[in-house]
Amino acid sequence: MLKSGDLSLPYLLAFLAFSIAMLFAQWMQWLSLHFYLSVLILFLSSIASFAVGQSYANHHLTALLRYREIHSAKVTVLIYVDRIAQKSQHEANTWQQQVSVLGHQPEIVHWRVQYPVHSPIQLKLGHYYKATGQIIPHHGYAVPAVFNQELWLLQQRYMASLQLESLQAVDVKEVMKFHAPFVQKQQQLLAKIAQYIENKRLAFRQWLQIQQLSQHGLILALVSADQSLLPEHIQSLFRRLGIMHLLAISGPHVLIFALLCCALVRRIVSGLYPQLFLYWPRPDLLLWPFVLCVWWYAAFVGFEVPALRTVLSVTLLSLLLLIKQRFSTLHILLLSASILLFFDPLNILAAAFWLSYISSLILIRIYLGQFSQTAVQSESMSIVRRLVRQLMLLTKSQWKIFIALLPLMLWVFQQFSWLAPLANCIAVPILAAVVVPLAVVASSVYQFMPSVAKGVFHLSNTVLELLLWLLQHLDQAISNAMLTPALTTLNIAGLAMVLILLFLPNSLLLRLYWYCCAVACIYTPQAQVAFELNVIDVGQGQAVLLKIAKQHLMIDLGGSYNEQQWGIGEHVLSPFLLSQGIVQLDQVIISHLDQDHRGGLSSLSKRIKIQSFLSNQYDGDFAKAGYADVPFQYCHQGQHWQYEGVRVQILAPRQEQLADVSEHKNDLSCIVYIQVPKALGYQNFLIMGDAGWPAEYQLMQDYPDLDVDVLLLGHHGSRHSSAYDFLKWLKPQLAVVSVGRHNRYGHPHAKVLSRLQALSIPLKQTQNEGTMRFYLDDQQVMQLELQRDQRRWLR
Repeated sequence: MLKSGDLSLPYLLAFLAFSIAMLFAQWMQWLSLHFYLSVLILFLSSIASFAVGQSYANHHLTALLRYREIHSAKVTVLIYVDRIAQKSQHEANTWQQQVSVLGHQPEIVHWRVQYPVHSPIQLKLGHYYKATGQIIPHHGYAVPAVFNQELWLLQQRYMASLQLESLQAVDVKEVMKFHAPFVQKQQQLLAKIAQYIENKRLAFRQWLQIQQLSQHGLILALVSADQSLLPEHIQSLFRRLGIMHLLAISGPHVLIFALLCCALVRRIVSGLYPQLFLYWPRPDLLLWPFVLCVWWYAAFVGFEVPALRTVLSVTLLSLLLLIKQRFSTLHILLLSASILLFFDPLNILAAAFWLSYISSLILIRIYLGQFSQTAVQSESMSIVRRLVRQLMLLTKSQWKIFIALLPLMLWVFQQFSWLAPLANCIAVPILAAVVVPLAVVASSVYQFMPSVAKGVFHLSNTVLELLLWLLQHLDQAISNAMLTPALTTLNIAGLAMVLILLFLPNSLLLRLYWYCCAVACIYTPQAQVAFELNVIDVGQGQAVLLKIAKQHLMIDLGGSYNEQQWGIGEHVLSPFLLSQGIVQLDQVIISHLDQDHRGGLSSLSKRIKIQSFLSNQYDGDFAKAGYADVPFQYCHQGQHWQYEGVRVQILAPRQEQLADVSEHKNDLSCIVYIQVPKALGYQNFLIMGDAGWPAEYQLMQDYPDLDVDVLLLGHHGSRHSSAYDFLKWLKPQLAVVSVGRHNRYGHPHAKVLSRLQALSIPLKQTQNEGTMRFYLDDQQVMQLELQRDQRRWLR
């Protein structure tokens, strides 16, 4: 989606069309009919393909959204268990498991059931149950540049989550009476194969778990992509060093397994019936078991996107080899991507899809170029020189890969570790050449030769301990390796263009053109709005970003009730601010020191600098968060600041009331009043913090002529705030409340809703609208943009 300050859509389309024309001009004759005809055909086919693809994807999305649950309710449903349980990434003591739900919707849908790890509840694969529990509609943080949980769950085909309370087994004969087509489908060959593979995955995890291996969780993740047993500290280590991609099942894992199986098939055929190779050439004969093994291993790891890419590419390559057709690597990758998107168009929105395919293209481009240059020279070298050369090649290629993937990493994750190339140079050879082959061999034979498998796994475990020792020392030796530059989408596009220069032909005109485009993107200043106020969706809390020309202020910093487990500051506020190009806040006003208003403080300090603080209270958490030397002021009535036609002032508490904050911190919240006199429409904003009735009546006495257009309700819409007389006195054009979905307090309270309705004051809630952005447009009209209106899956 194009953001404020990005290139306009028509300009972007013209830029893309001209870029394509410039590229084609290098490969064809200039000023010829053939060139113009080719460009025209390319342009028209691109438009047609985009239109058809968009229509198909929208149809697919509409079909999915039709069955999504949007209301919470206690239900009893009939479920069929078709996947093994996985540990929750955010709650280590919770199992999550995919089930098929029968009879609840016109079609069979997938839900995700959740239950405690130590619960007596056990869901057996291939069994039917009557499950009772609470439906949990999928609802994440609707904030730009923040991980979109709702989209991710939709891509997994989960229509809802179910908090499981009780379970009752149902005989398949009873199910057959009402859902015969589904039962019959599960008895077909493909369904039985899928169930067999899931049982094998579960059996392998259970077998590996009881082995005396210190790194059984890491081995399981490397072999089967199952991270259920992987400790959090190892995930954090890999994340800090920028090597999390090594835990994904990619092409090398699949190919190692297939090559090992083909070698075994070759030995069997050579020993039992070698004449078979006289009828079929050896490559053609071994091609079939190779492809079958690739499909088998991809199914074993759950058909993740990198594994699917390998499966499709290998299958296409095999077909082309059989029919003796010429091919290019680029064409095979693009065709496999097209097939993948045909069956699942939502993959176009998945980070894994882009990372997998773009990294493959980059790897092929780098390694083909380097190996072609060194292949001839390596023949006359000694073994030592060859080894040194290979190590240099690995180091050089890792830096090139890191640099080439940098724009993509910044676009997806908004951060990168500059230690990633060094960590990859250490980890890639050890994992690819030793650990993964050994683990794949052991996992292939553990049922037939358990003693041999144990020995091989112990060897892999020893090597992994050595690798972790090296990585931990690297992590300890160089701290703060994770960098989070504040780059807009346009800046990242410019950086990508610079890197494209490394892959273009040696044409001066073409390189000069791309260089000019890159400089324009990187150094084009972001369009600044005169005024912008964002009520950020932080769940049950409050956080407001105020942008006035070059000034950046925040009022409250949100916060969850377990910031150590999942921090609002780290996962919501920081990505949002960095995507806006903000690395420094000129002022932060914390209305009061409740957790849901200042909880993001400590994690925000890792990425964002803060110049000054205001609050009604001071405690040691400011120093703990690293802000001991940042200027602090107590907020009180009478303070005001003027920013280029925008006035910000504190209306409460009175200065003499600050001594009572410890006993009445809610009612003595810092109340902020913002005036934008030149705006048409909404001009005056009042942000109440957690202030209740006493503060409201004080405002009525101290400011009898107060004019408010937008009121951010006090205490998240608590019944002890937003009194009827106060609302009637202000009579704002719009009320806004920052609340979490299905919060335990029942905010906003029904009494507050009835007061607003009686006074005909419209209300917008962050739980329904997501982040709300008020901004001044070029005509000086105050506009309101709702984040959940920007994407269909957020509505």
